[in-house]
Amino acid sequence: MGVYSVNGFTTATASAANKAICALWNPSSTRRIKVLEVGVYRTGTTGTGPQLRRISVRGTPGSTVTPDGDNAWHDPDAPPSGALLDLAEYTVAPTFDTPNLYGAILTFGGAAGSGGSGEVWVMRGGLSVPPGAGLAVQNRLTEIWAASEVYYVWEEN
Repeated sequence: MGVYSVNGFTTATASAANKAICALWNPSSTRRIKVLEVGVYRTGTTGTGPQLRRISVRGTPGSTVTPDGDNAWHDPDAPPSGALLDLAEYTVAPTFDTPNLYGAILTFGGAAGSGGSGEVWVMRGGLSVPPGAGLAVQNRLTEIWAASEVYYVWEEN
């Protein structure tokens, strides 16, 4: 069993509700992955509402990180699933499944540079992502989502 992690930086999104911020996509046709933890850290001056949502159609992300053997915690093998971290504003939105999985309302400092806040979701036992599906962080509020740092930790058999 391999454990992997990947992080990256998102870009700011347009001011619209239910925009995808990032996603871990499982392109495999046969392998499930199990997401253990997701973190998102945003700096800014307004409140926001990140939530975790399953996606059944990937959409078209602005950029993608392809994890390799350097992302493995134990053996230096690339993830067998070929998992991808999608970042930057999507030009075609992913298809979100319902209902939502996790959510949070985060409030940020009132002045630029006053710091930021974040959210970490820990899935006890892991959250299964089937082949051809993904797990996205979405902003449910109608506001700009500022550039952020995100990470996913998952395992594969």
